[in-house]
This record gives sequence, C-alpha cells and structure tokens, in this order.
Amino acid sequence: MRHNIDLTQLSRRELGYLIGFYVGDGNIFVKKELGVYRLRYFTYIKEKETQKKLKKVLLKIFDKTYCYKKQDNTFVLEKHSKDLIKFIKKTCDKKGLKVKTSREFKIGYIEGLIDSDGYVQRNYVEITTSNPKLKNQIIEILEKFKVACTVRKYPPSGLSKKMGFRVGFSLLHGRPFSPVKWASGV
Repeated sequence: MRHNIDLTQLSRRELGYLIGFYVGDGNIFVKKELGVYRLRYFTYIKEKETQKKLKKVLLKIFDKTYCYKKQDNTFVLEKHSKDLIKFIKKTCDKKGLKVKTSREFKIGYIEGLIDSDGYVQRNYVEITTSNPKLKNQIIEILEKFKVACTVRKYPPSGLSKKMGFRVGFSLLHGRPFSPVKWASGV
C-alpha cells in the first residue's frame, strides 16, 4: 500500500538534517519490480539522543518508523517510502548536495553530517569523509557561514584504498550549528 508523505511538515533545517544524515550514514535499496523502496539510517547503538532526533523528524511525516539493533553495535532506523527516496535522490548523492538549498537547509545538512559521520570533543567537531567532492562541499558551506576550518588527511585503512579527510571546526562563537552529539555530550 502506498503512503504519500507531505515534506512540507518538516522545516528546511529538518529536511537538511535528514539529507546530511543520509549522506553520512544512510543507505537506499530500490527494487522496482518488487515495489521495494527502503531507506535506512545507521547509528551507533549508544547514540540514543541522535536516534531520538532522527525518529522524531521521521515521525512528523510517517505514522511509524521501524527500528532495530544489529549485532555489530549498530541501531537502524528504517522506512519504506518511494516519495522520500525520490526526494533524497533528487537532492543529493553520496558525494553531497546536487541542488541549491537555503541557509536553514544547509545548517541542518551540516548537523546531519556531524551526527552521522562526525566526532565532537568539547566544542570542536570533525566530519570524516573519504570523498573529496563532499569534503570540498563541506568546506564551501562552512566558508559561507564564515566558519574557519582545518582539513587533515589520513591514510587508507582496512579495505579502503582511498585517502580520508577530517574537516574540523569550532562550534563556539555564534556558530549556527547545534548537532545532537554536541548538545548531548556524546
């Protein structure tokens, strides 16, 4: 059964958050011939506040969200929605945003990236990526907000053959970002 969603129920910031989190730790699986349109968000099992926020945003447009624990210390929030997946694919890919967005959307987008692929210690955050285009996009957005950042490279590890990047910046001094990982101290 098809359930239409109304994305106008979400603020621009909340839409940006969903997109940023998808780019960082999301997964889409589509099998058109079976009518399967699955979106999954992955979080670390102990990131309860992040899970709460994601669920709260999703419940603004859906009646329920399927949540479950995996054996590898991962907690998954899953939703089947052709409409949401269509919106995500039109807006971004794993290399970042594909469309022009508002200031509020970009704030949510960076917060989603932080809460998915970021590390926060006190008032300093680093977003990790191995995608050079995404790294450049993050830097460009931060520059528009007049947020100074540093970029550190790290060598490939495990099965990855790609160089990785850590984009770091302060969350203090009137910065517009307030990710869950900072507010909750995770």
